[in-house]
Amino acid sequence: MDRDEALALLRSQHPFPGPFDFRVVILPAARSGVLSAMSAAAGPEAALLAVDERASSQGTYLSLRVRMSLPDAENVLHVYEILRDLEGVKTAL
Repeated sequence: MDRDEALALLRSQHPFPGPFDFRVVILPAARSGVLSAMSAAAGPEAALLAVDERASSQGTYLSLRVRMSLPDAENVLHVYEILRDLEGVKTAL
C-alpha cells in the first residue's frame, strides 16, 4: 500500500481531528523514550490522551496502547515512521 492509499484509508476510518490509538510492543527500558518520540513526531497540535500498558508474563516486553488526539492522517503516518526506527520498539500496530 502506498502513502496515498494509506492516507485515504485512515481518513475513511477515523475522524480527524480526533483520537487515534497506537499499539506498540517495546522493551520496558524504552518506555519513556518511545512516548517522548511519539509526542514529538505527532506535532505541536497533537495531545497525548492516555497510555495503557501491560507487561508480558515474563516482563520481557511491554505492550502499550497510546491514545493521541491528532489533527490529521499525515500525523498518524509520521508517528509510525518514527516508531519504525526507534531502538527498543519490537512492533507497532
